[in-house]
Amino acid sequence: MRFGRDLDKINLMTARKKVLVLDNEPFIQELLKIKLEAEGIQVIIAENEREAKKALLLKPDLLILDILHPKLNAYKFVQSLKSHPKLAKTKVIILTFKKKDPETFFLYNVWTEAYIEKPFIPDQLVSKIRPILKAERAQDG
Repeated sequence: MRFGRDLDKINLMTARKKVLVLDNEPFIQELLKIKLEAEGIQVIIAENEREAKKALLLKPDLLILDILHPKLNAYKFVQSLKSHPKLAKTKVIILTFKKKDPETFFLYNVWTEAYIEKPFIPDQLVSKIRPILKAERAQDG
């Protein structure tokens, strides 16, 4: 009987949604980690492109990305993510100080689920994330 409970725990752990946060601001990283873990979401923090690429091996369900991140070209990063056969379904939310403009039009209209400008209200971000992850779960099931 103990084996069954352990198996349930493993299933629960593998069913847990994963969010990769690629933002260079420690305060934002920590805030998102606290808010999302309270929702039962596993949070993976990446400081730069190299760490993000490594974290993508964990197949996160959602990427939260600051397009003004100084240690990567966000547009190219998302483009390569979306063109990779095993990662193309990864959902993306842009969280940034940059206002929407023609330069980022394709990025926020085609490749992303949401574009949120900083400063932001954490609970509103979480309310955007919930249905995105729920839709992802429905597609998986």
